[in-house]
Amino acid sequence: MMQFDIGDINDFSAREKFLLHLADNGLIMNHRLCEWCAHAPQLELEMGLANIGLDHLGQARLWLNLLNDALAARGVDADEDALAYFRDDTQYFNLLLVEMPNDDFAMTAGKLFLYDAFHRLALKQLSEVDEPSIAAVAEKASVEVDYHLRFSTHWMRVMVDGSEESARRMRDALDELWPLCGEFFSAADFEQTAQLQIDFARLKDAWLASVLPELRPLGLALDEALPFHHPSGKHNRHTEHLGYLLAEMQVLARRHPGATW
Repeated sequence: MMQFDIGDINDFSAREKFLLHLADNGLIMNHRLCEWCAHAPQLELEMGLANIGLDHLGQARLWLNLLNDALAARGVDADEDALAYFRDDTQYFNLLLVEMPNDDFAMTAGKLFLYDAFHRLALKQLSEVDEPSIAAVAEKASVEVDYHLRFSTHWMRVMVDGSEESARRMRDALDELWPLCGEFFSAADFEQTAQLQIDFARLKDAWLASVLPELRPLGLALDEALPFHHPSGKHNRHTEHLGYLLAEMQVLARRHPGATW
């Protein structure tokens, strides 16, 4: 069997890139959430964020396992650690929203709410695709994401209904994050050719119907057309934040390649 080389990612099939995109969203979201360990405003909140981060990590591993199965079927020997720890930012396919820094808790709460609402609906569509392995992982992950959305919706409301300062921070965070949400529905080349029957128009309509009732009372100037004017993380074009995140996330594996414990 041929040994996997990171450069081979350029030659991945549309389906393989799509699986890597799903895994990358989970890997990066997990890291951002775990940054709150020992820093969250409340102990209960810290535990909740860490547990949600672990859910994302578990989902990422499931997607990477499917990817490794696909690679093995064509004679390529890879593993999840190589895919997670030995790529640079130009080889990651995650959404820009998930890599945005925490800054404050309002930014995290807003990011979680917007992403969870999308993630839940995207997984529902994936659970209905005509590919049993992908549908099974999506169905399993959906159970966790239902809780994630309840959690993020609750804490966003807590911020809005708290002090004037917390409400202002929540509005500022959502105002900054909203323009990045258009990437959810801006299909990458691999999503258009992976033959997984993702209906992005239906996904967008359902997502807007889910989030707008929560956001409209805040008085935000939201462009519901969701034009997306940024370089796309799905096409490996990221903000500067991802490079710093990966340097921290990958440092141990890169200093001690092949180490086990």
